[in-house]
Amino acid sequence: MRTKVLRSSREENWRTIGITSPAPGSGKATVAANLAISLSKHEKVRVVLIDLDLRRPRIAPMLAHKGQYTTDEFLLGQCLIEDFFVRIGDNLAIGASPETGGANFAELLHGNSAAQMLELMRDDLAADIIIYNLPSLLSGDDCLGLLPLVETSLLVVGAEHDTITDIDVCERQLQSRTKLLGVVLNKCRYKTEQYANFQT
Repeated sequence: MRTKVLRSSREENWRTIGITSPAPGSGKATVAANLAISLSKHEKVRVVLIDLDLRRPRIAPMLAHKGQYTTDEFLLGQCLIEDFFVRIGDNLAIGASPETGGANFAELLHGNSAAQMLELMRDDLAADIIIYNLPSLLSGDDCLGLLPLVETSLLVVGAEHDTITDIDVCERQLQSRTKLLGVVLNKCRYKTEQYANFQT
């Protein structure tokens, strides 16, 4: 996945990628964090990861990060970019908070302030790739207002968690609003024939 993302970014000249899923529980935050860390291991690739799933923030707890400000405060312009984003290693900066400020999430994410702050972040941090952990697509309209701000997207689906119908709906919505880079199958469990025979 890292190789495909890097190649696509260079060939098609995009910098922003949104990662979403049909519903919560598919593991999109884990995929976003792992992709960010993996990409940042390249010496010349500077990466930013920001958690925009305000209802279910997962990035900060996953990385044991306790921020000084919430993502809500950042999107409202109530803190400086350098105070919200924390550098991890040489090539990775994360913007995440373990809790939210209790704002009206859809209104905040769709508002002018959020768009302006994200644009300011892109210019100020000058990263090669910016990864947005977006809200789940079918859980409300939080994600829809953010899609115009990303150049490409990944859809994370959980095996035995997301239905084919929901996946089809999400693919169509993403393709109509942004470029869909691909679908990531997560939480896939399988048994080899040998293991299955051993079990019986």
